Amino acid sequence: AVSDLAHGVCNSVVYVGDDNNSHMIQHDAALMQHWSALCEDFYVSINPFGTGMEISFESIQLNERVMEKICSCLRGRNVREVGFTRIEFTNIRAAIQSLRTMLKHSPKVKSLLWSGIPIESADDMALFVQMMSERHSCLEKLRFGWNGEGNTHALLAGVDLSKYKRLDFDGNNIRTNGLADILNLISSNSPLESLDLDSNNLNDDDAVLIAESLSRNSNLKELRLCSNNIHQRGKSALL
Repeated sequence: AVSDLAHGVCNSVVYVGDDNNSHMIQHDAALMQHWSALCEDFYVSINPFGTGMEISFESIQLNERVMEKICSCLRGRNVREVGFTRIEFTNIRAAIQSLRTMLKHSPKVKSLLWSGIPIESADDMALFVQMMSERHSCLEKLRFGWNGEGNTHALLAGVDLSKYKRLDFDGNNIRTNGLADILNLISSNSPLESLDLDSNNLNDDDAVLIAESLSRNSNLKELRLCSNNIHQRGKSALL
C-alpha cells in the first residue's frame, strides 16, 4: 500500500501487529530498519492532494524512538486521520509528547483515534488533555474508547469539545455520577452530529438526564447507547 501513496490510489494504511487481537507484537531492535523504511516512505510518498490519508496502528509495542519517527514523518503531511489502538507504549508520556508535536504542526488532521490505551498516570493524562485542548479548533472527530472512566471524565472536563462533529466514548465504563459533562455536551446544542456511548455503565437515572438534555438539542443525529444498564424506565424517557 505504501508504494501506492504517491499515485493517489491509497486512502488508508493500517499497520496491524496481530489482527486476531490475541498477542501484542513486541518491539525488537531488528525491526528498526523496517520502521525507518516505512517512515521514509510515509514522508516522501504521501500524496499532498485530495482528502488526505488515514494512518492507524494496532496491537503493537512502540518504543520512544519509533513513536517519534512515526510522528515526525507524518508531521505536516496530507493526513486526515491518525489512529492508535491497543498500543503498548514503552514510554507513554514521550508518546503523547510526540503526538502532541505532530498534531500541533498538522492542521489537516481532522480525526484522532486513541483506543484501548488507558493512561494510568494523572500527570500523563493531564498532558493528553493539554494536547487535545491545543487542537480543539481543528479536530472534528475523536474516538476515545476503552480507556477508563477517570480518563474519559478528565477529557470531558478539561477539553472544549464544542466544535466536534463526532465523538466516540465507547467502552469506558462511564456514568454521570452527578457530573454534568456529558449532559452539558448534549444540551449545549453544539455542531455534534454523532455521540457514541455504547458499552458503558449508564443506568436508568443517567438515561432520564440524557433525555432531558436531548430536549435542548436540535443538531445531534445519532446517539448510541447499546450495552449499558438502561432498562424500561430509561428507554421510555429516551423515546
